[in-house]
Amino acid sequence: MFLIFKEAISNAARHSGASHVNIRFEMHAGRLALEVSDDGKGIDEAVTGDGHGLDTMRRRALALGGQMEITNAPDGGARLQIEPPYPKYRWRSSAR
Repeated sequence: MFLIFKEAISNAARHSGASHVNIRFEMHAGRLALEVSDDGKGIDEAVTGDGHGLDTMRRRALALGGQMEITNAPDGGARLQIEPPYPKYRWRSSAR
């Protein structure tokens, strides 16, 4: 999840021309929710450039059991959303 977040922020900073980027990260109904949106020029998924960032992010989302959705706002900007299930871990203290 961290690597998807990192790539989304990097893409917004390098490619969007945005002046604002909004980040939402929360847990609800047994799922994590990550949303990164900006007020930039939007994204054309047909134009992938030299990198593979979107494909890698999509593969990582699938590996987590979720899907990644990218949408463009009618007035500009893009929004990336991913909501994989939240695994329940038991945290153990190393102190004895």
